[in-house]
Amino acid sequence: MNPETCTKCRSLDIITDHRSGDVICRGCGEVQAERLVDEGAEWNRYDDNDGKGDPSRVGGELGGTASRIWGGSSASMPGAGRGGGSGGGSSKKRKAQQGAAALTGADLANKKSRAQGKLEKVCMLLSDSCRSLHLDERVAQVGFTIADSASTEGVFKGKAESVLVAAVLYLACKHCGVLKSIAEVCSELGTNKFEVGRVINDISRKVKALEAVVFSPEEVVDKYGGQLRLPLGLRAAAVDVMKTAREVEGFQGMHPQTLAGAALLLLSNTKKMPQLVVADGVVKKEEGIKSGGQREALAGTVFPPPARSVGEVTGATLVGVGTMKKAHALLYEHRERVVPLVYAAEMASHLLELSPPTELDS
Repeated sequence: MNPETCTKCRSLDIITDHRSGDVICRGCGEVQAERLVDEGAEWNRYDDNDGKGDPSRVGGELGGTASRIWGGSSASMPGAGRGGGSGGGSSKKRKAQQGAAALTGADLANKKSRAQGKLEKVCMLLSDSCRSLHLDERVAQVGFTIADSASTEGVFKGKAESVLVAAVLYLACKHCGVLKSIAEVCSELGTNKFEVGRVINDISRKVKALEAVVFSPEEVVDKYGGQLRLPLGLRAAAVDVMKTAREVEGFQGMHPQTLAGAALLLLSNTKKMPQLVVADGVVKKEEGIKSGGQREALAGTVFPPPARSVGEVTGATLVGVGTMKKAHALLYEHRERVVPLVYAAEMASHLLELSPPTELDS
């Protein structure tokens, strides 16, 4: 339905405003056609007379947003066909557009074109990032929806595209149950985690329909314990440490990645338990009896366990060194409460005890 030339100035520079359904000349601002119906994406129809929504819907669910972003002339703008945005614009707004100066009409069109171009670029970069990181296609689809909503809410204005991609990717992963921290996403995409964190907070405030999957201690420990190549039995004990620590003062609100890393750091670092011996009537401390290497005890566990340094654990979890050391020190302080009794007893039977924070390798 796009006219080939403007009926007023005969310009060929005609665009479609898919929010309002109007066809506008970028040369003079004249509205060529009003309230066009977009058949490309999923939306509610609105009647010009009463503005009430028609429950009939068209378009697919999953591909709707992608269709709005790239899907042809009738659905090329973000948020196309949405009833609640400026698409429900009053007749006063349309009359104001009709009476606008030529410069005003061109500026409006250019502004919408720039916003649309930025959204398309972010979505293309997001799609490339998902492929390079071997993420499921659903992460990209959810990311398109988040990006579309964030752009509509004005979050994209003044933000670097790389920062926007990282923020949207993190939120899409969280929504789809893919365990990735902000630091991991920023490391993989080469962006500043503080800038990305601010954008994530901005999107979370303005886009209300975001849901996040809550990761269990088992999932978090399994990911990082696997990266650190730690025994299954030690990982199981670390899960118990996480669950118990959450009930201890000082651990409430601690990030799961931090707590999981601290638990793995705590259990993987042991030393020989000093023994009390009597020699010539004097009680002395001596190092524990040396074992003949690692021996399996609990299912999937070896003693002494393979030691992991602070640097190795922070390298896997991407948690700051200072943050990790503080969490480890707090766990060590409450070790008698948080370490499972069975694991502690088995460790003691091998004449081992946990290494204090001052003896950890960097």
